[in-house]
Amino acid sequence: MQPSSHFEGDKFQNATVTYGSGNLIPSATSHYGGAVYAGTSTLGNTTYKNKLILNGGQDYKWRKIYGGYTQSQTGDSTNNEVELRSFPTGTLTNHSNIYGGWSEQGDAINNTITLNGTGDISTTYDPYNYANLHGGGGEQYVKRS
Repeated sequence: MQPSSHFEGDKFQNATVTYGSGNLIPSATSHYGGAVYAGTSTLGNTTYKNKLILNGGQDYKWRKIYGGYTQSQTGDSTNNEVELRSFPTGTLTNHSNIYGGWSEQGDAINNTITLNGTGDISTTYDPYNYANLHGGGGEQYVKRS
């Protein structure tokens, strides 16, 4: 019998995760500081074609939300999506940060946020109560010519 090794890693591509009334988001005190994501990589893989679907009605206060979340020192985040479904007007606030894709050290390319049946994100200006929507992001910003 040949010796073998098995490593169960993160789901980093082609994942679709839906949160709503029947499947609540993990608590903010869970692993990764309460980050919510569809696909993630901690070992250098590129997060690719992951989709996170959020149905309105839950509290996303202070949360970081990602379609694809590349946490490692290598790897990009490409073609990921967060879809916001049926959020009533003014409910997506409280300092939440939403990224179609995020790469800690690599590039974030072609990531999107889709508003599907969602009203105005916020109906009044309040500098202490807001949501940030980003197609892509990362710690290392590089301007390319």
